[in-house]
Formats: sequence, C-alpha cells, structure tokens
Amino acid sequence: MPAILAVVKSVAAAMPGVVNDAIPVLKNILEFLTLIKDILDVVKDIVGIVKAIRGQQPQWGQQSILFSAFPTSNLQ
Repeated sequence: MPAILAVVKSVAAAMPGVVNDAIPVLKNILEFLTLIKDILDVVKDIVGIVKAIRGQQPQWGQQSILFSAFPTSNLQ
C-alpha cells in the first residue's frame, strides 16, 4: 500500500494543482480499503477455526466410528 501512495505523490509533483487536492482523499480511501482487508482477514480466520472445529466432530446424520461399532438396532 505505501507503494501506491508513493506513485500518487510522484504524480502530484508533476501536476501540483489538481492532484494535490486529491491526495488526502486518496489516502483516506486507501486507509479505508486497508481496514476492510483487515476485517476480511479476521473473518477468514474465524471461518477457518469454525471449519476446523466442525471437522473434529461428527455432523448430524453421520455416525462416528464408536457408534458404528455398537448399532442402535440391538438396543432395547
């Protein structure tokens, strides 16, 4: 992200009138997009944790190895 800001600043040096006014706006947009990326990274980590937890437990409708060794049809 700092590389993008450096490019914007170099363009601003070439066109000082218009682009200098746009730099604070572009910087705010860049910071906002960085914040969104950080939030999405956290959501991705949470989804990975949930998937790992689900992988360790049998899902509804599935039998684990322990229960398949003792069929329920023989229970009274």
